[in-house]
Amino acid sequence: MHSNIVIILLSVAILFATGVLALGVGKIIYGIAHYYLRERKPISKIQHPQLGWLTSAETDCNLWSGEAVVAGRKIPFLIYGKVTEPDKQRVAQLQSILSQFDRIEHQAAEFIRGKEPEIRNSKLDFCLLDVTARKSTGDFTFEFVESGNDSLIWRVEFVDGEPKQTGCDH
Repeated sequence: MHSNIVIILLSVAILFATGVLALGVGKIIYGIAHYYLRERKPISKIQHPQLGWLTSAETDCNLWSGEAVVAGRKIPFLIYGKVTEPDKQRVAQLQSILSQFDRIEHQAAEFIRGKEPEIRNSKLDFCLLDVTARKSTGDFTFEFVESGNDSLIWRVEFVDGEPKQTGCDH
């Protein structure tokens, strides 16, 4: 009698464990299928007369990326917009920044060197101009890496066209 109860309890435990295992495997299979079968947003590309090719981001169709050329130098940028095109005010802002790029880049580098003692004497290489701020058309961010050390991205945030804050992304 006692052995029958043990056999029944073990059978129930095995049945329960099998159910939990099957449920876990089912969730994994569902997750994989959902990932591969999900609706993908198309990547849009448009040709802008002054900025060149602009590409919408796959993850956020309101973000556009591009690479402008200023005095033979490639300037990568991100710009905010709509699904169909970049925001016209942000495009005008970007063009204004690009027309004064050397001055603003120098201003940003000097500002960050003054605020961040660990890079005070470092050579900073520009890596991205971010014009995605939605508050004001005078807000944007310059991003730099230390020459020879691209593990840290240093940024200078401009508010109303003036450098106001620094930060670092690891």
